[in-house]
Amino acid sequence: MRLAAAAREDEVVLWFEADLFDQSILMYLLDRLAELAPDRTSLICIGSHPNHPNFVGLGQLEVQELADLFPTRVPVTTEQFETARRALQVFQGGDPDQIWSFALAEAGALEFLGDAFRRWLAEFPSVQNGLSMTESMGLQTFAAGADTPRDAFPIVQRFESRPWMGDTLFYEAMRLLAKGPSPLLRAQGKVPRPGDPAFAGTRFEVTDAGRSVIAGREDWFRLSGVSRWQGSVLLEAPRPIWRWDETSGRPVKSIFD
Repeated sequence: MRLAAAAREDEVVLWFEADLFDQSILMYLLDRLAELAPDRTSLICIGSHPNHPNFVGLGQLEVQELADLFPTRVPVTTEQFETARRALQVFQGGDPDQIWSFALAEAGALEFLGDAFRRWLAEFPSVQNGLSMTESMGLQTFAAGADTPRDAFPIVQRFESRPWMGDTLFYEAMRLLAKGPSPLLRAQGKVPRPGDPAFAGTRFEVTDAGRSVIAGREDWFRLSGVSRWQGSVLLEAPRPIWRWDETSGRPVKSIFD
């Protein structure tokens, strides 16, 4: 309803950040606004701010800093609308090769979209050990001495080139590493239920299976036996068709399974 009302507004100003969550919403909105308000849509989309060296998002900014950004808005171009339309088609199409190719060659009209797509693809299970990039960084952070998910989250964020996910999604990823017949993390005590705030303070240690996965001797996707959807791509355990190759920086079909 509110989006449809954009057709009646004098100007529609979109405020966005560089992270994937924002970029996925942005491509959807631009696809819709190309029909509703193509001549009245403006965009503010930033990945840094001079007053905030460790910029995470617009929520960090003071009122005056936000006000100063408003005059920098620029009209959305026909090329940007078309890029968003194509991005949405590719993202929903379920072909990681097409998503990677789009990120590499076609996303340039939207400054941060290509990087966001590539980071999303890195959540596919690794060819080395079956871990997503988030799972790998989290597990290695615990192996290096972090005690709780609350301790691990800010450390993992420092390894990200841009913000990727909030703490709630990170905590869920770590909770799943502690499940199943061969968990990679072992809690000291009972693991709180999903969504329980107490989970952030739960103390964990890396199991023998976790150390084997870190070393590449075992594969987490096979150990867990759990299939999952990554967007529109079904990753079926124990041998998902698609994986992420860190060396080449692209998705690959797992012909070696």
